[in-house]
Amino acid sequence: MGVVDSIASKLAFFPPQPATYSIKRHSDNGDLYISPQLPGLRKVLDAQVVQLQTRRGSQVAAALVSYHLKERPTLLFSHGNAVDLALMLPFYREIARELQVSILSYDYSGYGCSTGTLSVANTLADIDAAYEWLLAHGRKPSDVILYGQSVGSGPTCYLAAKAPDLAGVVLHSALASGMRVVNPGWGWWPSWLDVYHNLRLVPKIKAPVLVMHGTKDELRAASQCMQSDRAATGSLVRRRDLLAASLAGSLFWRVDIAAAKGKVGEKKRDTGDWSSPGLSAPVDDAAPRFFKTQSGIKIQELTIGNGVEASRGDSVEFNYVLRRNNGYFIVSSVEGVSFQPRDVPTGPVTARLGAGELIPGLEEVLAGMRPGSKRRALVPPSAGYADSPDGVPQPPTFATQRQLRNHQNEPLLFEVQVLRALLGRHFASAASATDAVVVGAGHNGLVAAILLAQQGLKVRVFEEKNSVGGACKTEYPFTRVPGLGTSTGAYLLGVMPPELLRVLGVKLPLLRRDPWYFLPTTGNRYLMFGSDAAELQRQFLRFFSKEDWQANERLQEEIGQLRSDIAPTWLRPPLSVEATAERYVRPQLRQVFVDLCRQPVSAYLNRFGFRSDLLKAMYAVTDGVSGLTATWDTPGSGLNFLCHNMCRLPGADGTWMVVRGGMGTVTSQLAQAALKEGASIETGVPVEGILVGSDGAARGVRLAGGEEVEAKVVVGNLDPFRLRDLAGAERFGPELNQRLDCMRRPGTTMKVNMALTGLPRFRCLPEEVGQHRTTIHLLPEEDRVLAALTSGFADAQAGRLPDFPAIEWYIHTTVDGLLQDTGGHHNSALFVQWVPHTLASSTWEAEEERYVSHLLSICDRFAPGTSDLVADTFTLTPPKIERHFGITGGHIHHIDNCFGFDERFPCATPVPGLYSASAGCHPAGSVVGCAGHNAAAQAVHDLGLTPCWATA
Repeated sequence: MGVVDSIASKLAFFPPQPATYSIKRHSDNGDLYISPQLPGLRKVLDAQVVQLQTRRGSQVAAALVSYHLKERPTLLFSHGNAVDLALMLPFYREIARELQVSILSYDYSGYGCSTGTLSVANTLADIDAAYEWLLAHGRKPSDVILYGQSVGSGPTCYLAAKAPDLAGVVLHSALASGMRVVNPGWGWWPSWLDVYHNLRLVPKIKAPVLVMHGTKDELRAASQCMQSDRAATGSLVRRRDLLAASLAGSLFWRVDIAAAKGKVGEKKRDTGDWSSPGLSAPVDDAAPRFFKTQSGIKIQELTIGNGVEASRGDSVEFNYVLRRNNGYFIVSSVEGVSFQPRDVPTGPVTARLGAGELIPGLEEVLAGMRPGSKRRALVPPSAGYADSPDGVPQPPTFATQRQLRNHQNEPLLFEVQVLRALLGRHFASAASATDAVVVGAGHNGLVAAILLAQQGLKVRVFEEKNSVGGACKTEYPFTRVPGLGTSTGAYLLGVMPPELLRVLGVKLPLLRRDPWYFLPTTGNRYLMFGSDAAELQRQFLRFFSKEDWQANERLQEEIGQLRSDIAPTWLRPPLSVEATAERYVRPQLRQVFVDLCRQPVSAYLNRFGFRSDLLKAMYAVTDGVSGLTATWDTPGSGLNFLCHNMCRLPGADGTWMVVRGGMGTVTSQLAQAALKEGASIETGVPVEGILVGSDGAARGVRLAGGEEVEAKVVVGNLDPFRLRDLAGAERFGPELNQRLDCMRRPGTTMKVNMALTGLPRFRCLPEEVGQHRTTIHLLPEEDRVLAALTSGFADAQAGRLPDFPAIEWYIHTTVDGLLQDTGGHHNSALFVQWVPHTLASSTWEAEEERYVSHLLSICDRFAPGTSDLVADTFTLTPPKIERHFGITGGHIHHIDNCFGFDERFPCATPVPGLYSASAGCHPAGSVVGCAGHNAAAQAVHDLGLTPCWATA
């Protein structure tokens, strides 16, 4: 090792010690993943983790966060100091989605789980290995943008100076002369002794270069940011907008200055004196901009927020960034900010105003702020530091003691954003205690965790699988097409109440399908349901009848009225069907509602006068019997029809919607919201039992391995039968056990997830007019469709595989291309109704492949050649649904939706303190979230608290 390398190893490299992660292998598919070792760090399980061998003998850990479109660039990101992959991956994922790029990053030798010693030479070999891996996996130099931050600028400049035809280079807070940074007075230091020779290498870079530097994300003349030969006069851009605009263009820089300038004009933003993601907020022009308090604090009001102003005695939850007066970073509560001290945890801070928990100046800044408001404040030393009796500056949670001692005579620059003000209702508990445990991280469990944490409870979520989501997740299950993602379980979002999403603070990227239904035939008839009413009427009149058109109009009008009436009941304690009708339903529809809930869906559809049995069968299958152990003439199937028509999401117009990125986006965002509220989520941690005290009340859980976690509240986000097993059936009592046994039915649905090389071509509609974006209904011919429904259900009940089951077919990558692989494959699936859980005269292992081929042959009848488009399948029969998602019997709704309102499994069990957030609870199975809300609301009520949220 040379002199410069020796100096660099001591002064230039600061790896986190110990590493913040380990590399583990998934038990299900053998893939590597990064397992964070610090509390509060999120797993990013959709990153591809690889270990690269360098020419100097190190094994380097690297992770690729992929974006789906192959024409988008890939950033080769060399990160800064004091971080490693686990700390940076959540940031990479956010940036990859926002800028629509893929990101490959790596840990230098001696950082994280990378082997080898800390040296300049090793870092150069490290980036060579990462770049060569990209080229070996299909990226061309013109696809790659090098991104070097801080110390990472050294390897970046080294590679950029020799690599031809790169798309671009980003130098973020790049090192110019390392020793001059350590000691600015050393102007005599020769450049050849620099740790990295950036000053000599930059002129050799042929690719366009973007330089970002400084502590303020402010407007700068573009000519200050560009190489002199690429200067553009008169253009003003922000660093973030400039980077986004640059990455958007194939020429990286030159074609997008005007676009970046336009972005600045379109939306005024003030991202403040910090580099953290997530806290920037639109400037509120109505806010008073500047004022000064009596103690000399200078405050700039950035946003006003909403709700009641916080005052003395209220508990305030907030995020902050703290800097010295010169802008130099000290500490932050926001994950991902550079140079975060290791002894300071990230995450929102909760403190009671007036309780002496904060420095006086910060108390003064927070007083009067509303949830959502944001301020920047310059706090003088007299209000910024408070010495304890032993002379230690307080509070140590805001910075390391060394930093506070060194700078206690300087003003402090705070930027603060209030998330919540609990107005004196904060739930007090010991700092180390767990107030609530949630068993299972499906969507309902995560909803419960968010709301309980909002209430101020300390919440821990335990999930037995290695990732959150339950049956609401995005996976990459195809062996032959590993880069193609799909929603393996739940596949559309429709009936989650918009009021609930507002309370949770979650905004989902929803995509409206228009058209939304396609009913093909093997002849020339078809129907495609969409917002173009005239075109739909034309199809009805041409292929069906005027009576069918009028019946459909009457059906949509009436179900829309019932949807509006029933909506408030889903987030309230359930009543009986009859009491619900009396309290919530308009008088003229009360008996209609009761009949719909009690009778078969066939009776309800027959009221409207449809002539076509095919139309009645389509509505019965897609909404009436979906997920049920019931056929079209089974009592109670009408209630399932109502539940599936409760679509009220913004822009839905009564239809089901696609979620960008798959259904895993729903649970991923719910998990992020739970973490933001202060809950912890621990995956790969099975719960073996519910602890019950001598008083008969739940007192916590026992984890696999024997560890006991005590808590006042236990919420089970698993089906009622598994919850009963964990608690002990004897504790549920004979009445509830008998009810539960009567509701126990095996699953009757099968899902064939498929990877397609292209789109099918339908006999009845060969040209592409939007039919691939819909739910495609494959049903037997008009003259035998209802008989086929009856016989198919009978076959399944007898343990036989139906010859022509009802099939719903969809191809969601035609709506959302985010999950497509670089080869352009489409994800698709067949949702099959009904199949037996257990075969009478064979086994699923023996019959699955043959039956999948048979189902594809049915698709071929409607769209010849479909079978030839199938590159791979991932099939979930009822037993596989049971194993893959952990649902008893493989029943996708846990309990049939024939049971409704107060007849479903109760959210409050007979065991005090034990609650259920199962899909088997009120209101229904599906991705709804209400069961999680209702369990949390009941728990909060039983604790004697007033919920700090309102959904009605």
